[in-house]
Amino acid sequence: MLAKKFKGEIISVDSRGIYRGLEIGSSAVAGKWVKKNGKNIFIYKTIPHHLVATVNPEKTFSAFDFAKSATKLIKKIEIPILVGGSGFWLDALTQPDLLADAPPNRGLRKKLSSFSKTKLLSILKKYNPGKAGQMQKLPARKIIRAIEIADFEKRKRVKQLKSQPQFKILYLGLTATNPVIKTKIKKRFVKDLKRGLLTETKKLQQAVSSPRLKELGLYYPIIADYQKGKITKDEMIERSVNTVYHYAKRQKTWFKRNPKIIWVKNKKQALQLVQKFLAAK
Repeated sequence: MLAKKFKGEIISVDSRGIYRGLEIGSSAVAGKWVKKNGKNIFIYKTIPHHLVATVNPEKTFSAFDFAKSATKLIKKIEIPILVGGSGFWLDALTQPDLLADAPPNRGLRKKLSSFSKTKLLSILKKYNPGKAGQMQKLPARKIIRAIEIADFEKRKRVKQLKSQPQFKILYLGLTATNPVIKTKIKKRFVKDLKRGLLTETKKLQQAVSSPRLKELGLYYPIIADYQKGKITKDEMIERSVNTVYHYAKRQKTWFKRNPKIIWVKNKKQALQLVQKFLAAK
């Protein structure tokens, strides 16, 4: 709605939507690829969408990769609108000190991938006790990335930068009560099953390894267990809905730490805020 009204372009901030073959499970918009100025652009309802279904799922696209790609896009787009729920990715873009330009360390990742979450947190605690406390409920892959960054900073003696965004930003948030969120998640999951989520999961299992499937997370490992006969369909649905619901609650908690977010109640309020922001800019 905002993109159409103000002729903006969408940049997806979704750590799963970036991968090809996860369109249903990541609830990506049902757009299509078109040729524009010699480039393939993903279009949905006339609006260009960027960083959607562009990376092979076997590869890892980190928050560092996102920050670099999004920065390039923002410089080219007149009115960029970042949409999505991967809070760590958004923080990586808006807080230069968060990643400190730390590149992926494949060797360290391989070593850490065999450790338990408890062990990972104990390692991170040695680098940054406060960070370890904040990440207790986050997935192991994010803890590994935090260790990777901390290790890079220590080895290279990276001087901490001030946490100042590179861009003028208007933060708008949408929320709902937890019961409403859970009801919506269940409805969406049932809809996704009808759209072909089971088939998508089978194809994904053929394309990536079992450990990688777990890294991609949420629905996929649970559906894989169902397809292997390890759990019933009802168990698969219940576990999938609960997994996404708890993930959504963590997202909600993450974003509520940002005092700059304005939590809007309706479209009219969102439009007024954007108009005021653009006029001031």
